[in-house]
Amino acid sequence: MKRLHGVKPNSEQWEQQSAVHGAGAACCSGSKRQGYPNSVSNIFFTFHFCLFTFIALTACNEPFNPIQQNDQYPFSIHGYLDASQDTNWVRITAVRDSLFMDTPVPIDAVVTLEHLESGHTVTMNDSLFQYYPGTSYAYNYWTDMNIEPEQAYRLTVRRSDGAEGYAEVTLPPEFPQPIILPGTSRFQTDIRLQIHNVQHLADVLVIYDLILHYPDLGDVPYVYTSRHLADTLRGSYSIKQVSIDTNPHFLAITGLILCYECSYTIVKREIKVSSAGPDWLPFTNLDKNLISLPEGTSNVEGGTGYLIGVVSNTIEWPVE
Repeated sequence: MKRLHGVKPNSEQWEQQSAVHGAGAACCSGSKRQGYPNSVSNIFFTFHFCLFTFIALTACNEPFNPIQQNDQYPFSIHGYLDASQDTNWVRITAVRDSLFMDTPVPIDAVVTLEHLESGHTVTMNDSLFQYYPGTSYAYNYWTDMNIEPEQAYRLTVRRSDGAEGYAEVTLPPEFPQPIILPGTSRFQTDIRLQIHNVQHLADVLVIYDLILHYPDLGDVPYVYTSRHLADTLRGSYSIKQVSIDTNPHFLAITGLILCYECSYTIVKREIKVSSAGPDWLPFTNLDKNLISLPEGTSNVEGGTGYLIGVVSNTIEWPVE
């Protein structure tokens, strides 16, 4: 994925990472984490919109075959606002037959984000991205506006002729740092992740920061991610547990190395857990094209798509 214009300087890491993996990963340090544009046939995670599953947020450029021309829906909005990120990205498209463009056509849109309690409003910045393989383009709008837990926001997209669409979201409260517990395997290849005080668990993402060592190319940075929301175990309302097996991780990472002389180094491994606000829907149980249909699942007034508010918590998982 190539950034064509308008991207903040601190988003350069996304440009490198997204060329080598499909789902938007976060791997920066700090009290808040660097935000990356969602690759939205996965809204967010899986909250994959082909789901990110958001969370979304793997560029499966499948048409959604609108029933009519749908002139009453000028825009489609896909993405999430994360209080744990320094920068938030949202995919904005003009409603047509796909979430991605074959050619980089300018989009007639002004995107604003408003904190509903204070009325503070910012205009989001547009960035055109090119996705590989192939020649697919999409606009991701970003802002470094401070997003706070338990607050409500309205994202509005307005066309020059006055037509507009908007979505309102409420973020969940913060939650304690997840706890890593021993798993059940006698070979110590799995863990249980214990998560407290999360009503809507939206995503559990394992992130590996790698260096791939090639004889000809040298050292190549790579980010491998694996999602485990589907591995959530039955539990109480206030305590959720997720089983994570590392065997598939290392098999997949080994599969990235395409020559006998190649090797890899794990620089860091983390687990990112995301909690969603009251707007959350179990997207993994929905048809993958449903949220793009004008008559489908959407929280966008005067448009299509879905916007979610989340709070994330990332912990380091040392590699033994």
